[in-house]
Amino acid sequence: MHTVQPGETLWAIANRYGVTLQELMFINAITNPNIVYIGQVLRIPRFPPTPLPPTPTPTPIPTGIAQRVARLETQVEELTRRVRRLEFGR
Repeated sequence: MHTVQPGETLWAIANRYGVTLQELMFINAITNPNIVYIGQVLRIPRFPPTPLPPTPTPTPIPTGIAQRVARLETQVEELTRRVRRLEFGR
């Protein structure tokens, strides 16, 4: 455990204890490393935390595919209208 003193930064505290800034932030649920408070008690990791698995990123749609799909949908709608006219005389 470490109590934040005036003038200390999270980065300096991490270096003092030989842990990374990310480890210190993770174990203390800190989202902004620039915000620590005098008197704040921080847990110091003894062992590096198990890294979280990477978040899968969605596969981007290749350029042009969305336009092709929209065009095909329009063509299908038009063909459907033509078939209905032929079948029902509309």
